[in-house]
Amino acid sequence: MRFHAKNKCELLCCKQQNRQDSPAKALTERISELKEKGETILFRPKHVLFYEGHFASGCFILEEGTLKIEKTQGELMPAKKLLIPQKHLIGLWHLLSDTPLCSSCIAQTKVKAIFIPKTLIISLVDSLLPISQTFTPEHR
Repeated sequence: MRFHAKNKCELLCCKQQNRQDSPAKALTERISELKEKGETILFRPKHVLFYEGHFASGCFILEEGTLKIEKTQGELMPAKKLLIPQKHLIGLWHLLSDTPLCSSCIAQTKVKAIFIPKTLIISLVDSLLPISQTFTPEHR
């Protein structure tokens, strides 16, 4: 499954620009529906939610606490860091585009997050958008 998009992930924030036909935009508007069906997970400080370079098996909605997104810049440059706001869908862009995660996500404090599995995201996207707007021709 690969989402058809012309734009790439924005550095560190893993979100697509808000196009009117965007599955990411449609899912963000249905965040309460996703939360009801997801699984609440508690993380301790320094716990890694996902690693840079891995493929997403789902995405997270931050409910409480502070998460840090960290992207390595190679051996000679320090990692870039970004704190994530609450109620943000984390990892969604890479899940929809079926690309490796561009950064790691680490709990800075005690964190309460809701995990939304990939299967739930895909079924909701399928119900929200016509197949022609969701997937590339080779994946129909």
